[in-house]
Amino acid sequence: MTGLDNGLQDLTAIRTMMERASKFLSLSGLSGIAIGVIALGGVWVASEMITAQGENAHWPVTFLALAVLVCALGVALFFSARIAKRRAVPLWEPGARAVAWALAVPLTAGGAFCGILLAQGTNGLLVPAMLIFYGLALHNAGNYTVSEVRALGGTEVVLGLAATFWPSAWVLFWALGFGVAHIAYGILHYRKYKG
Repeated sequence: MTGLDNGLQDLTAIRTMMERASKFLSLSGLSGIAIGVIALGGVWVASEMITAQGENAHWPVTFLALAVLVCALGVALFFSARIAKRRAVPLWEPGARAVAWALAVPLTAGGAFCGILLAQGTNGLLVPAMLIFYGLALHNAGNYTVSEVRALGGTEVVLGLAATFWPSAWVLFWALGFGVAHIAYGILHYRKYKG
């Protein structure tokens, strides 16, 4: 019986090592919650800008969205670094590189597409495009991390598609996709993985 127990322990250790090598496990539920709160703050500021400036708020809101993105990335890196330190693994492990590459193509394509929409004045499709490309990026990255990331990606895509039918409700969809969905994901992740 001892030999069988040792064999099972060895298999468990091998599985853990393989998972660490191929999956990024330094995600934090707190980062999801913080990103959602930052996004909701961005939605509030954007709404105030539009109320005050009307059509002239177009470019300021675009720069605000970029600032929200930079803040969200910073928060995600901060919390991921804390989890990596707690796990005693480097942040830029093979799983992290896989996630970064999985995110890069859809986000780069989405950013270029949104830039084209801006240049052409097709503002009604900006938020749907952001949600759809972001969702595709998350869904793709979910192959290299926890499965909940794929679910979050699917949620973003569905919200983006729904937003194409109601372009005037872009603030609501931005709040739901980048705010509420992230907070819900963060809470679920934190409760499930204790981090």
